[in-house]
Amino acid sequence: MTPMPELQHNMRLLVDVAEADIQRIDGKLRHEKDTAVILGREQTRLQEEVELVAAQVQRLNQILQTVNQCQSADASVTITDVEQVYSRLKHKHREEYYMYNLAAAALAQGLPRLTQLLAAWRPLEDPSLGTAEFIRWRELLESEQQKRNAVFEAAGGASSDPYVQLCSAIVMPKLSRVMTNDWEPRNPEPMLQFMELWGPLLPGALQQQVLESLIFPKVGCQSTVNKPFQPLSVVHEQCLEDGLRAGRSQAVD
Repeated sequence: MTPMPELQHNMRLLVDVAEADIQRIDGKLRHEKDTAVILGREQTRLQEEVELVAAQVQRLNQILQTVNQCQSADASVTITDVEQVYSRLKHKHREEYYMYNLAAAALAQGLPRLTQLLAAWRPLEDPSLGTAEFIRWRELLESEQQKRNAVFEAAGGASSDPYVQLCSAIVMPKLSRVMTNDWEPRNPEPMLQFMELWGPLLPGALQQQVLESLIFPKVGCQSTVNKPFQPLSVVHEQCLEDGLRAGRSQAVD
């Protein structure tokens, strides 16, 4: 007969309870350790995110301070000053330059100054004026999408591209005025010289606009309308030659 069976039974119960408590506590400890690891990783992630955001804020503050350098409308801020400011921004903060469309801000600052620079410009008399500035400003303003779609963009349509807006605001009105009022197709050289310099600088849509709205109506050249994607200088020269032949024929008659 087992001595003191009730005592042994109670002791086994105590042992079982103790083992259950140990297992429960061990499981809780493991859970807390896992939680501590997860929280540690989350803390590290959040710390990295805070540092990233802080760095972004610092960059944006630097950009804002740089932009503010050329916000003044007085004459002390020249077109060269504005160009240098945005050139530095594009090279130093290229991602933010495109993300926040800083080209639009550059256009807002550059347009009035370039307009003033070319206020007395007569495109066919001094075609080289402004070309150096537009070469540099094209780099600052023209979007990647505009570069890819320049040839296929619909002529005459509104464009959100800052460089197209710049050309539309300054070059096209002056060229349209002088073409309508002063240009004589029998003297093609001024226009050829202009297009030799400005043809590569004008976006594709504006090139087509020059041909279809300014050149074709003056020379009555319809034979090349069906060849819109020939090099502009080639099409233009063909138009002028057609116009010259027609003019000479009328003079003989």
